Amino acid sequence: MKNIFKNRLLKAGVITSLVAASGSAFAEAAPEVTAATTQFQTFFTDNANLIGGVFLTAGFVAIGWKWLKGTIFS
Repeated sequence: MKNIFKNRLLKAGVITSLVAASGSAFAEAAPEVTAATTQFQTFFTDNANLIGGVFLTAGFVAIGWKWLKGTIFS
């Protein structure tokens, strides 16, 4: 029984030391990196919305044109 308890304490100590050593993995990014990623995300989102709007408008224009041709030549 004493050996099992000692083994569990050893495992708990190893896990605790690994968590303490990996604390730097949760560190914040540099302000320059954060600014660059925010700028890219804003730029990408704006352009994606613009391109999506253009495609939707073109689709509605094509449907409207087809409807107009159908009413004129029927």
